[in-house]
Amino acid sequence: MISSQVKIRPNIPAIWGIICTLCIGLVFVAESSAQAVEGRWQVLPEGPEAIQRHDDVVFINENEGWVVNRSGEVHGTKDGGTTWELLHSDLFLQYRSTVFVNDRIGFVGSLNAGRVLFQTFDGGRNWINLTSRIKGTAPQSICGLWAVDEKTIFGVGAYFGGPWFVKSEDGGLTWTSKVVGAGAKALVDVYFKNKNEGYAVGGTAGTDEMLHGNAVVLRTTDGGSNWTQVHQTSRSSNVPGEWGWKISFPSDMVGYVSLEYNGSSNNEPAKYLKTVDGGLTWTEHHIPGSTQAAGLQGIGFITEDIGWATGRGQTSVTIDGGITWRQIPDYNPENNPNGELDGRTNRIFVLDNTMAYAVGKFTYKFEGTIPVNNITENFPERPAQFRMDQNYPNPFQKSTTIGYTLFENVDVRITVRDILGREVRTLMSEFQSPGKYTLTWDGRNDAGSRLANGTYLYLMDIGEQIEMKQAVLLR
Repeated sequence: MISSQVKIRPNIPAIWGIICTLCIGLVFVAESSAQAVEGRWQVLPEGPEAIQRHDDVVFINENEGWVVNRSGEVHGTKDGGTTWELLHSDLFLQYRSTVFVNDRIGFVGSLNAGRVLFQTFDGGRNWINLTSRIKGTAPQSICGLWAVDEKTIFGVGAYFGGPWFVKSEDGGLTWTSKVVGAGAKALVDVYFKNKNEGYAVGGTAGTDEMLHGNAVVLRTTDGGSNWTQVHQTSRSSNVPGEWGWKISFPSDMVGYVSLEYNGSSNNEPAKYLKTVDGGLTWTEHHIPGSTQAAGLQGIGFITEDIGWATGRGQTSVTIDGGITWRQIPDYNPENNPNGELDGRTNRIFVLDNTMAYAVGKFTYKFEGTIPVNNITENFPERPAQFRMDQNYPNPFQKSTTIGYTLFENVDVRITVRDILGREVRTLMSEFQSPGKYTLTWDGRNDAGSRLANGTYLYLMDIGEQIEMKQAVLLR
């Protein structure tokens, strides 16, 4: 969707000719406006519902697409989302990103260190682990994937630390990996305009710094061999940390990046980045009315002006390139079946300027050119869904207790990561009702082995909100 400009040099000597030309132009504009199609996000009734949320979606045309999630599932559709099939499931894998280059060949990135990259040759039913093919230090995870063509595929990771960039130029047969640097310590998403010019987003801090850093945008003009930092955010004192999460380029010159927060206070509004010069420079903007503590995740624009910023509990829409925003109600099959995207929306995949798909806890499709719900109403901020307490004792030797309070029915996932961001223990992963809860961590990993002394991070993620705290293990 690259815009173009054509210069016209009229040679109309008579005034009447000028008047006629203007009249024809006015008629054309009126007809074009009358043909504008209003649209809205519709939940796909037969679409897969995630235990927590779907992490990524990709379509190669208006009919064929795939969805992946951290439950190790790959779902596919061949009819534009009307029907879906569970193509593959591996409960031991956490799929985070995906890209397909045709109806048979695709790639999936995961959060599992040692098993970070997979390829399919049969449309998603069977997958081959490609991690051993990566030359250089393999990333701890691959959070973002992008394909320029069937041969050239790029990936980045990890959101919890480590600015890795991976690349294949032979359709996945061989891969190279490198630590990017350029002021980044974490990378989440990647986008390439062509084989040479690309962008990656992340943050200046990893988990060893509790993600208490700023968001960054990196740029390459040589296919990823070298990267430069083209923007680092100026973080508000109300936000302990932020990082870039998703990229959307509706045209060659205009692009957007969503920012996630590591918590916020004083109703700090969500923030995004925008470029109007093809990615050379970026400006920071807030979204009035979107004040969830964790900021944003998914972002997608079908034109330079029309798009959505969502995730972590709140969705906002703009039709004027971010000059104004309106909040729209979440979809909930029980409480609000007429809503649109749910608060866990992580990816908006734009197929063209009239069609897009999105995934959160559910799957969605948008068809049209103007959001029908762009008009007036601002919807109230959703209240906090949980509170997580500091563990006690801390530091600890044999065991420590983690307390938390739920204010509504939610899917709860509590994990422990080491200082490098590697997940070492899953403490909780189930649906729970409102109330106060405690759980105990004995300083062991999932295999039952006692972990070494040091600082560990425990993270509570319910899809719409996230919080992380630090525990110190002593022997």
